[in-house]
Amino acid sequence: SIAPAIILVFIAMPSLRLLYLMDEVHNPALTLKAVGHQWYWSYEYSDFTKMEFDSYMTQEEQPNTS
Repeated sequence: SIAPAIILVFIAMPSLRLLYLMDEVHNPALTLKAVGHQWYWSYEYSDFTKMEFDSYMTQEEQPNTS
């Protein structure tokens, strides 16, 4: 019915405002871009030099081959 929808809107509005205010960063010390792909993550640091690397998940028993 309409009553639960109205209650959810009244709960969501203050939460969204708070999330927006907490997300704002004026002078970040470091900027990191993380992109999730299907089987790995890509990271990019663009503040200093253009540094990029990929991170693959491995099992604990699997040796590091890199």
